[in-house]
Amino acid sequence: MQQWLNATYLARQNFFVMPCDGLYSRNTQKALVYALQYEIGMTDATANGNFGPGTRDGVRDNGTFNQGAQDSGGSQWVRLFHGALIFNKYQVPFDSNFSASDSAVVESFQDFCKLDVNGNADYPTWCSLLVSNGDPTRLGTACDTRVQITPTFGSILSNLGYETIGRYLTNARVANPLDKEIKPGELNTIFNAGLSVYPIYQEVGSSVANFTFGKGFEAGLRADSAAEGHGIPPGTTVYFAVDFDPTDDQISAAVLPHFRGVAAALESRGGRYTAGVYGTRNVCQTVTDAGLAAYSFVAGMSTGFSGNLGYTLPTNWAFDQIYEYTVTTGLPLDKNIKSGRDHGFDHTVAVNTPGNADFIAYINWLEMAAADYLSTHVSSRSAARLVCQYVRRLQYDDVNFDALVDVIDDDWTAYVDTRRANENVSEVPIYSDPSQDGVVLGSPFDAAHLFVAIEGYLARAAVPSASATAHISDIPSWAGDLASVISSYYRHANPNESALDFYRRFIGAPTTNSDTLFGITDLCQDADSVNIASDVLANTGETFAAVVARHLTYGGPSATTNRFSAFRTRRFGTQANLLAAANYLFTNMRSGAPEQSTLAVATYALVLSEGEPKVLPELVPMSTYEAAAQAFAEKIASHAS
Repeated sequence: MQQWLNATYLARQNFFVMPCDGLYSRNTQKALVYALQYEIGMTDATANGNFGPGTRDGVRDNGTFNQGAQDSGGSQWVRLFHGALIFNKYQVPFDSNFSASDSAVVESFQDFCKLDVNGNADYPTWCSLLVSNGDPTRLGTACDTRVQITPTFGSILSNLGYETIGRYLTNARVANPLDKEIKPGELNTIFNAGLSVYPIYQEVGSSVANFTFGKGFEAGLRADSAAEGHGIPPGTTVYFAVDFDPTDDQISAAVLPHFRGVAAALESRGGRYTAGVYGTRNVCQTVTDAGLAAYSFVAGMSTGFSGNLGYTLPTNWAFDQIYEYTVTTGLPLDKNIKSGRDHGFDHTVAVNTPGNADFIAYINWLEMAAADYLSTHVSSRSAARLVCQYVRRLQYDDVNFDALVDVIDDDWTAYVDTRRANENVSEVPIYSDPSQDGVVLGSPFDAAHLFVAIEGYLARAAVPSASATAHISDIPSWAGDLASVISSYYRHANPNESALDFYRRFIGAPTTNSDTLFGITDLCQDADSVNIASDVLANTGETFAAVVARHLTYGGPSATTNRFSAFRTRRFGTQANLLAAANYLFTNMRSGAPEQSTLAVATYALVLSEGEPKVLPELVPMSTYEAAAQAFAEKIASHAS
């Protein structure tokens, strides 16, 4: 087809030699439109390669034919129609005869585009083959708008034949935003008019700078919360907007990571809603091919966008936006063609917020604040470490933890305090554990202990792997908790209770046992600290908040159901190594090995730390230490799957 176009029309003034590479590109489409303009009879001075009003009129007047038609007398209409079908990935012979089999192929295309299925070359079919908005005068059964639907507007839309309307979940978080958010009671008004709704999320999205994994994660969280607030039924597809014309490189580098963030956020909320994509044909198909969008809402009326030129209608298109107009005073509307893949929703339900939604949103907010802080402040700490510092500061901000982990950046904490006040962001220092439907005895969990343990590993940029020894980075996590319970035996054991029996009862006990210093809460957090830190240090491209969400969420594929087996494998490799590392913690303290002097001093201080009178670590029999190590190893084994 490309070779034929070059050979047939190169003598015309503005026609150009195109590469004959077999790829449907913007230039290939432009060449086809030039050819149509020449067949219509336009002069070289008039033909411009754009499918404008004059070209539309010429196609309407000259391009209609049906089965049995042949090119003759120099006419090339059948050939050009064949070429347009081929460019849209519909296989027909590239010749001058319009056969019965060709007509059947046309019927397939017409059905895909939701045109009248007649098998003929007609004006609406030509338009859908050649331009992203097709025939903008054809009837649409879906629409979208930024204004509230009143009973009057609902009646107007219903009378015009509309079935489904797109409405926005939120307003942008900027000064004096355009007020486009669904209003209280509006959904029932729409339903009463016999219409269904498909939700759109767009706060920003007009430049490549608006698209990152982190901003996608934030968008997913906000869309999920808004959908829940509006009572939108689970299973509904939310369309996330890409409202500019990105290049392929920008789609790969920014848009796809953004939608991975959206997916991670929706998954962290239990996968209640699915992601759809709004954008050019190229954006929609690429995001879909990456497995990141269930359906596409195509920005078809942006006919000049490069992402709509030389690209076919996405395979999963649900809505195709083709024409913008004002129906009546105060009702601006975008007319859409509806494929029937997505009918939206026509009722609301009570939706329960999944556990830790507020906490994950808070951690995400902190991480976004940390990114802003790092853009204007010199710091050796990552955004993840800054988040840990702000959360841990409530309980673990003293000289001991300064030495064990890191000194907290006071400029950072002051920055967050000011920003929280300005943005009216509440601190969320607790969360629920999801491993037992959010109810582990003693929950909600205090986040400070988890986050100081995570930072203990992040500060040293490593989680010891498959190790049979304890390390200083373990002290804020499992090693510190284990050392701190040694002297508990001498204060809380029952008469005639052995040290091993006591620690079996004491370590990992329900936190309703007020005596325990190493209950199930601490045990869970120690395991989570290793798993979360390992994932963060693996640098897979996820945000810190997304990693935390995977480990502290309901419903989705979180790590909480196998946190202890993952902890054992990642930190120790084997059960034998786990027991050896726990014993090493105490033998190292007793021997005072110079290469582990910091670990020895920290362990000694923690053994000495509980209650009065003090139990001197050097007077505790080695058998007591071994009993604590044995009970700790047994407890992990009992929980590991």
